[in-house]
Amino acid sequence: MELKWLEDFLSLCNTGNFRASSEQRFVSQPAFSRRIKSLESWLGTDLFERTRYPVCPTEAGQEFKPIAEQIVRLSEQARSDVISRTRISQHSLNFATLQTLAQFFIPGLLHEMEADLGIGQINIRTDFRSVEDYLNALEDNLVDFFLCYDDSSGSNYIDRDRFPVKTLGKGELLLVSKSDESGQTIHELPKSGTCSILQYNMNAHLFRPIRNHSIRHFGNIEFVTTHEAATTAVLRAMCLQGYGMTWLPRTVVADDLLEGTLVPVAPDLAGIPLDIVVYRNRENDEPHVDRIWSQLEEV
Repeated sequence: MELKWLEDFLSLCNTGNFRASSEQRFVSQPAFSRRIKSLESWLGTDLFERTRYPVCPTEAGQEFKPIAEQIVRLSEQARSDVISRTRISQHSLNFATLQTLAQFFIPGLLHEMEADLGIGQINIRTDFRSVEDYLNALEDNLVDFFLCYDDSSGSNYIDRDRFPVKTLGKGELLLVSKSDESGQTIHELPKSGTCSILQYNMNAHLFRPIRNHSIRHFGNIEFVTTHEAATTAVLRAMCLQGYGMTWLPRTVVADDLLEGTLVPVAPDLAGIPLDIVVYRNRENDEPHVDRIWSQLEEV
């Protein structure tokens, strides 16, 4: 049994909707459903009445709910206690972020704030697998801040009451393709029909803004994923080899565009505007976190 199964179970008890809970838990709906089924298999009984809408706990599910809540609560308390005893010195500053921002944004941010940081050591972590993992690290005070992208479509379902947010900068996603010898795109965007594309997987942070943008602006096109990856670096490498068009951050492809190895699939095609934002845990009352947070507001 995995703790995340219990957290999934409690989320579904609250929402009564598999789709809403999968978005809340930052996983695809099929993966979320499999995790609920895994918990039911482990317990040997159905926990939800699926023939009703919204779905509701069975009698066994109702009996199990307070037990699950207690297990999750005790687990969170145990983790918090251990972390509070083993946490890195308060003279360090701990950022969690995406690999793209770690490479192209954070160095400039830290340089801009360098005189006011007053921190002995700065740690930048990009090793978390999903948005859920990043938020868990933030909630458990393993990191002080989480930097990521956000967009106006509301694709980012992070609870801003628990995790206050500030905007630090702007970004943009561009739909690009490898160029031919004459500098033209080798993959054209049709006005309708099907179109092959290299895509972020469902757990990647940029999957949702791209999906929402495509729904709003390319309703006549059915995008068919030919290759899927979790990171920008892999998609860029596949694009450079000519495997298909893909959405990539402008900062990542700036040199490729100047050299002409990658080109926009259409000169007049608008990009996807993004905000670069930073989150903190409202419950983290460390003095150095409050001080840096107030300085971030000024950046």
